Amino acid sequence: MNAGLRTAVCGVLFLGLLAAAPLQALAQSYDLDENFPLRMEDAEVIGKDNFTFQGSFAYELDEDGEDLFELEPALQYGPLERLELELASPFLLGNIDDRGSGDITASAQYKLTEAGRWVPSLAVKGALTFPSGEDSRGVDPSLKLLASWHIDDSGAHRVHVNGAWTRNFEPYADESEDGWLYLLGYSYRLNQNWIMLADIWREQTTLTDEEINIAEAGLIYEFSDRLFMAVGAGGGFGDESPEMRASTAFQLNF
Repeated sequence: MNAGLRTAVCGVLFLGLLAAAPLQALAQSYDLDENFPLRMEDAEVIGKDNFTFQGSFAYELDEDGEDLFELEPALQYGPLERLELELASPFLLGNIDDRGSGDITASAQYKLTEAGRWVPSLAVKGALTFPSGEDSRGVDPSLKLLASWHIDDSGAHRVHVNGAWTRNFEPYADESEDGWLYLLGYSYRLNQNWIMLADIWREQTTLTDEEINIAEAGLIYEFSDRLFMAVGAGGGFGDESPEMRASTAFQLNF
């Protein structure tokens, strides 16, 4: 992780500390989604009859100086209290491989359990990615297991564990049939408006012998119960990992 990136991550954490204030009745839940602004997700769902629109933008720079810009809109709907449906599509620009740009992913997340003092919230998320984009073929399924623990009585501190598997049904010559993701994350509601996040994850992608390791930190600001903004920054470690990653995102609730 280079000096500039360390400064950015420290800046995110410092802003979070400046935003901290005494906690008052902060046990209300909040929903963490992939790319808002980090990789981690929690086990919460948006609730029955609710709509959410998210837009995220991420920038990655690899060790060879090549860059990637990723823009992803996502629409979520809660048909049932414990069920969340989502449509998302990433658009990739830059001089890094843009394979999969424009693919459409349809997913469903079901919340299995509520959190207790020592019992996590658990959810399972299944998805299908359709080959509507760049250099894509085959419909690829994925399965993700999500767990979230409240580690204090107020509910402000939470720990998250994600594990995911992706099946690549029609791989190219430089691709493998399976991809895996392992993630450990932490979130802390600083006050009524600010939420601080951090995670570390390892992904074995469907590109042959590509393994990515990233640590990142971020902040979410809650303008109201309908509008959220988020920023994040992180860096990779390991030969195939990006040198840095920065992201910003917004969320509208309907």
